[in-house]
Amino acid sequence: MRAKITSAQWVLSIAAGALTVAVLTGLAVRPPMTQQAAASGNAAVATSPELSVAPAPSTSPTSMAQAPAPAPAPARRPVVSAVNLKASGSWSWALRNTKTGEVIGSDDKASFTNNTESMIKAWIATDYLMDVEAAGRSVTAAEQERLRKMIHFSDDQAAQWAYVNRGSDLVVKRLISTCKLTDTKVTLNWWSKTQISARDAALMGDCVLNGKLLSPRWHDWLLDQMRNVDPSNAFGIAEAPALAGKEIAIKNGWTEHTLGTRSVWAVNCLAVWGDWSLAVLTNYPAELGQSHGAGICRAVAQQLFANDS
Repeated sequence: MRAKITSAQWVLSIAAGALTVAVLTGLAVRPPMTQQAAASGNAAVATSPELSVAPAPSTSPTSMAQAPAPAPAPARRPVVSAVNLKASGSWSWALRNTKTGEVIGSDDKASFTNNTESMIKAWIATDYLMDVEAAGRSVTAAEQERLRKMIHFSDDQAAQWAYVNRGSDLVVKRLISTCKLTDTKVTLNWWSKTQISARDAALMGDCVLNGKLLSPRWHDWLLDQMRNVDPSNAFGIAEAPALAGKEIAIKNGWTEHTLGTRSVWAVNCLAVWGDWSLAVLTNYPAELGQSHGAGICRAVAQQLFANDS
């Protein structure tokens, strides 16, 4: 899906070695990921040997207090004990409660930014549909098909068409202002190299799918596209066993970059379902393969929601 990109514009630090994040609660993740066709060159996706989970302490699920009738029950929180994840490279995550606006995440890396890669296509589609609706016209069959391909197959040419049509960098500037992002930066004429943090990415997911930007018809259409992406695009968060059976809207982003004599992967995952918007950003040496980033996304989601009911 994504071609290898060589660019001198993007420099992100790659922290070799293991990172350990402890957030709220957790359990061990599932065995290695089942193989799946990756969109970049159709490479097989397998579990990386560099990704492991430390033993989690034994704990009972925390019972959640309910508000007395007839008041509604309070917004749920993930039921976890500890996220003990060791993974090479640079990575961060943020989980946003879309009902309350509460955000938890890897606070020690809250300002870490990464290329958005194809995650931003969820916004590019939203921005295009907002313009069509503001003009009071109908979406043509050709436009709808391009937008479908952009989300379902992560088609880059379709994304470039919509991005240029709507003013290139103005698309990203509207994302920042409309969704009130604080860490996101424009990269001149390059939508996939927009710099974004995990907390901004989670906010973008909430903003795009909260139902306030588009009419019900096109909001539901976009949500349906993101819930039914091509299987090769559905890696990471959506593969966590703890989320089995959930209607998850996703838009992942992944590209291998060559920077001088080095090659690195940028693999990002964005998922929205129920009361949650979860974003995971990763950046690491290319020899670990795309599966390494996908595994981090999956492991974070699994540990956050292992005891959710």
